[in-house]
Amino acid sequence: MNTTERLIACGNWLTNHTPISDPYLKKALAYLKLDTTKPTWAPLESIFNYLNQSQTTSTYYNHLERISSKFNGSLTETKYTATELSSFLSDFEHGFKKLLATKPTSRQLLNFYESELSFIALETTDNITDISAYQLIKTCVALADILATNLSATETKPFRLVALDVSGIQAYIYGINTSKALVGLRARSLYLDLMVEVLLTDLLTNLAYSRANLLYVGGGRAYLLVDNRQATQEFLKKFEARTNQWFVENFNIQLYIAIASVACDNDDLHGNNYERYRSLFTNITKALSKRKLHRYSAKQLADLNQFKHSVNYQEGRECSVCRRSDTNLTTIDERDLCTICLALERFGNTKNLAANLFYVSKTKLPNSLPMPNNYYLSLKVPTEFSFILYTGDYQPTLDGVHFFNGNYFAKTAANEVKELTELAQSSQGIKRLGVLRCDIDNLGTAFVQGFKPKLAAQLNPHRPTLERIAMLSFELSLFFKKNINYLLNHPKHYLPGVSRTGGREAMIIYSGGDDVFIVGAWDEMVGLALDIKDHLSSYTNHRLNISAGIGLFNAHYPLAAMAELTGDLEDYAKSVVNQNGVQTKNRLALFEPKFTVAWDELLTATATNNVQAKMATLQALLAEQTNTSSGDNTSLLYKLLTYFRNVKNDKINIARLAYTIGRLNLSEKLKNDLGLKLLQWIETSPNQLQTELAIVLLVYLNREVTSSQLPLTKVRGL
Repeated sequence: MNTTERLIACGNWLTNHTPISDPYLKKALAYLKLDTTKPTWAPLESIFNYLNQSQTTSTYYNHLERISSKFNGSLTETKYTATELSSFLSDFEHGFKKLLATKPTSRQLLNFYESELSFIALETTDNITDISAYQLIKTCVALADILATNLSATETKPFRLVALDVSGIQAYIYGINTSKALVGLRARSLYLDLMVEVLLTDLLTNLAYSRANLLYVGGGRAYLLVDNRQATQEFLKKFEARTNQWFVENFNIQLYIAIASVACDNDDLHGNNYERYRSLFTNITKALSKRKLHRYSAKQLADLNQFKHSVNYQEGRECSVCRRSDTNLTTIDERDLCTICLALERFGNTKNLAANLFYVSKTKLPNSLPMPNNYYLSLKVPTEFSFILYTGDYQPTLDGVHFFNGNYFAKTAANEVKELTELAQSSQGIKRLGVLRCDIDNLGTAFVQGFKPKLAAQLNPHRPTLERIAMLSFELSLFFKKNINYLLNHPKHYLPGVSRTGGREAMIIYSGGDDVFIVGAWDEMVGLALDIKDHLSSYTNHRLNISAGIGLFNAHYPLAAMAELTGDLEDYAKSVVNQNGVQTKNRLALFEPKFTVAWDELLTATATNNVQAKMATLQALLAEQTNTSSGDNTSLLYKLLTYFRNVKNDKINIARLAYTIGRLNLSEKLKNDLGLKLLQWIETSPNQLQTELAIVLLVYLNREVTSSQLPLTKVRGL
């Protein structure tokens, strides 16, 4: 049997209960403790029920659903009914038979199983139901293909776990200088996402494996499972070398690929010994780090250190976008562009950024993008092409590699991409740009130790296994590379007093793995950060937390500096320690390190002691002031801000605050209530900091100013 035949055999086993006959597939099913005669369907328990040494008092399940444009992966305490299961399986069987009639490829079958079976389980012989039927089928076929490809009967380590990492992605994306900044950023981000997909597809194709052997891809890193033959190991080395040669020729030292691998057996991947599993990932991480320390061959180092003029080299000239001066330049509209930046500029328009179908071929077409190992990527159908990449909705009849892609962006009335200045102008209040960066706290620890038994001798039925880690990876990729689009299209949180309709005034620059970089109207970024936090918390059954930084910038501020400063804020949010000296993380750093707060200190619907409640109190003051006085509300806010900002150094500010409140033209009730609250807040922590942040937010929301009238956020706030 080949891969396609094994996938069809799995489909027949699921729909017709046809017993599995292929010996390699039978062995793989036994590894995963699945009955080879008849599958047992079950509600899919949340993989997060058992993450980080914890089982919740209630067992949560995924909704029985297919992957669609809505938010997938929400949890429920209710199992599906027999009627719902019957209807679901009937539709699945009909879809499978319809697809089978078209003589599908392995890609089509894998896409079909992924779209249909990602939120339903197959119960194992030890009653495990937290791994989807899709992940089990995918893993079975991958293992069977390796066992069939491999080897002699004496082989003790038949498998090889491979880690692939592309370094320099974020620096390459952010390090540009162009008038069409957002289009350029998004084009580069999409280009690198597609590049990784092309690399992986090419690698698997050359090894005669399918995407079933791809365990995880995100953030420029991927894990694969292949065979342990010497020929495979030699090919991995050659593939790494030739890809890096292409990177050197096209990007100098900006991008680099490292590939590491370790041999393993079924006990490493599915055994009861946690230490063997931990050692497997520890060893491959060390091997990958070692590869990164030995990037280039002696010849490549000599070539890199001997600057050679290109054909069109002009002394003192550099690319107007990426600033490279060591490559061919083409002059267009009085700008010098290197080959890659020229291709990206032609590629980077609204129509192309919204595209969901890409052709990869060996033929270079006009405006096609160069890809590693002599491939080219085009939006037009070439005469001959090697394979198709596509995103968005699944297309059963399309023989292509499906991938998830965070590609949301705000559009102008003319249906074009909103640029930085336009997003800043769409802000409420001060016309500033907001930059959001966030990622999950302690994710590496969760992957390695998240399913570790509490006691060394304890058998954990939900122990870390190949398919369980793949399931966890899939859930996170689904959130950050697909559901993220839904969150921006369906906003929930806004700052008090902000009223908007439609999707966020923002653009996803990068979202993959667990890392997010989004640019937009500054007030939208605060609400979006809370949307991501709330949805991730419920999505993971409160087992994973996230930390974030939000920067506030003039729209003309250098992009690389925006990324760096906001990254510093994100790092600061992760570095706060509690009274016991333990890093707390799970926080948001807003504008500057001083305003680093726990999420429930910011905006929480049910709480009263937070920034939101304090903003509401101050807004009541401003509303009555507006109705009863012609005074300047912004001037009043600045006075209050001065008192709260300086009270630690000079307690006289408490008296000044009381005097200012006493002179306000307010009703006695409001004056007394407000005065009492403000005097309590200014003297106690964290109320003092929360109130200061509330005032800052109100100032920004109420100031219609040009970019020069307030200073930039350079990790210092207002």
